[in-house]
Amino acid sequence: DISMPETPGMRPFVPGLKRIQKDVCRDAKHTEVLLHDNVKKGALVSNALKRSMDLDSEVISKFEWLHPSVIMDAKRRRSDDPLYDRKTLYVPPDALRKMTASQRQYWDVKRNYMDVVLFFKVGKFYELYELDAEIGHKELDWKITLSGVGKCRQVGVSESGIDDAVEKLLIRGYKVGRMEQLETSEQAKSRGAGSVIQRKLINVLTPSTNHQSSIGPDAVHLLSIKEVSLSCLCNMNNSTTFGFAFVDCAALKFWVGSIIDDASFSALGSLLAQVSPKEIIFENQGLSKDTHRFLKMYNLTG
Repeated sequence: DISMPETPGMRPFVPGLKRIQKDVCRDAKHTEVLLHDNVKKGALVSNALKRSMDLDSEVISKFEWLHPSVIMDAKRRRSDDPLYDRKTLYVPPDALRKMTASQRQYWDVKRNYMDVVLFFKVGKFYELYELDAEIGHKELDWKITLSGVGKCRQVGVSESGIDDAVEKLLIRGYKVGRMEQLETSEQAKSRGAGSVIQRKLINVLTPSTNHQSSIGPDAVHLLSIKEVSLSCLCNMNNSTTFGFAFVDCAALKFWVGSIIDDASFSALGSLLAQVSPKEIIFENQGLSKDTHRFLKMYNLTG
């Protein structure tokens, strides 16, 4: 016998109501499976989001004086002040008194180098804390945890990875410093049970002074500017003199000069255009508000 394809007429007769009931039951079971799968997936997503939210809540800084809305420089100027010095940080005295010895050791240096990503040596590791930890998380994809000095936000790298990490941050335009240990933990303990390991900021590398890396064909200039107002010398047009010096570390060339400028800063603008500095150095306190605003247009800050 040759089997023939089944046709609707060859199927056993099933009353319409019974067919509908079977279809409904089959669809209901299928729907139940789908709902169960969706509920499971939803629970997984919900738990993942909850873990993510819990992680986010854990890595929020416990130092309220670091929050963007209240952060101040060493002279207690807000970030919207034209003379705000982003290189310094105001740490409340009460907060310093409550810190551990290692915390105070770190913040005593860091509060004067806020524009520097500061690696802090701890045993066989180099660690970044708080705002620097955010940079390590963003630029190097390091996971933020709550540990380090005083259970603050922290990321870190082993001794073997520090040079690579520093190089990557310099390429991205950051200044990088390293606080090294000057003694072992045993040497520190020999001075007393509560003694903290002595550390010191040994160097600060910047994109234009990183002489250890491979240097490309383009000049990398570091420019320093000093402003001197001539109005005090009875200059009627209220002009300003800028003394400047810039160096190309790769070519070992050094230039020094001065320019007299007016309120339009055309001469200073021409200098910046010709030199195209990678970095510029100046003291905020030594610049007028107008000069400071002009330099900020070039995204150059002291």
